[in-house]
Amino acid sequence: MTYIDSHEFSVHAQEFVEATSALVSGRTINIMNTEGIIIASTERERIGDFHQGAKEVAETGKPVRIGKADLYRYPGAREGYNLPIISAGRIIGVVGMYGEEAEISDAANLLCVYVTQYFEQQTRTHQRELEYEIRERLLELYLLGDKNQAETIFQLEDAISIHLRYPAEVVIIRSKEAEGIARSGNARPESIYEILRSERENGRKDIFGIKGNDMIVLHTLRGQDREKDPFYAALRQRMLTERGVRISVSSSCHKLEDIPEGFKEAMELLRIDKGQFCEMYAAEDRCSYYMSRLIKHGGGRFTEEQYQKLAQAMDSRQLQLLLETAAMYYHCNHSVQEAAALLHIHKNTLQYRMNHLYELLELDNDDTFERELFIRMLIVWHRDKHNHN
Repeated sequence: MTYIDSHEFSVHAQEFVEATSALVSGRTINIMNTEGIIIASTERERIGDFHQGAKEVAETGKPVRIGKADLYRYPGAREGYNLPIISAGRIIGVVGMYGEEAEISDAANLLCVYVTQYFEQQTRTHQRELEYEIRERLLELYLLGDKNQAETIFQLEDAISIHLRYPAEVVIIRSKEAEGIARSGNARPESIYEILRSERENGRKDIFGIKGNDMIVLHTLRGQDREKDPFYAALRQRMLTERGVRISVSSSCHKLEDIPEGFKEAMELLRIDKGQFCEMYAAEDRCSYYMSRLIKHGGGRFTEEQYQKLAQAMDSRQLQLLLETAAMYYHCNHSVQEAAALLHIHKNTLQYRMNHLYELLELDNDDTFERELFIRMLIVWHRDKHNHN
């Protein structure tokens, strides 16, 4: 059971009595702290008054019933029933209800149970929100990858009893839900957090938070078999049940300074649009990633020239068809028969298209590696051009 501190108790007390009064036929409800001071009441003018009966309840842990005959011993009090509010084995306050014992004893006992559950729920919500905030601050620090922040990271992790273990991977979850949340700024995407919370309950020590329109997770690896990783299994299941979810995974990060590069990898995989689930451990995804980097850092001008050569030789539909054919051919590891079957064309048609592409790009006499390198660069260039238009 979560322990409720005195500040949280005071914050929610008045809110509780006002919301609950109607449930007990509008009777007066008081909440007192362990010093016997009324901190919340349906009769606001009584807030701040001392209540001797509540003080006795706090000291003994036993209910105090005040009848007409007892009023002389409790100056300023009224007839009623006062009971301890207990959280995690500690008395954190007293709840009292006005009325004769015969009329209110059952209601007072139910009220005591209700008030305890109410405060504990409020506290759990507050603590969960605090944990989210700490996790998101941790995420910011990890994505900076600054060794000088290592002590701050350790202290924040201590505060929520979570320590990231290496090797770890940067996982980005992009969904329509997260986009809506980011635009509104009102709440967190609870259904996305649900997977992560359940993983934590199973002993997972991941760091996660929202950045822009994305959920970012620093995921601790437990083994090399990712197909059996329950975290990835849950994410893949989510893709099947919710449209619009895309997920990317970086290569392994072995120290704090690796995290920013892992984040860049995962972001780039999403940018080049490799499908719903893409990861640096998949050869084709990894190839597309490095093709994109190659184009950005020195290969862009050459690739654009080659692309324009194709664009001048045919219309956009034919260009799309040739590059889609080449992409499937490489996806099938140069298997003409498999690629043709997936494209629903004859294998001779596939071979004709590939040879036509080589001819237009003047790659007829180049070796297989050079052909594939340049054509893959064109495929990535075309995909980027199509996505940005």
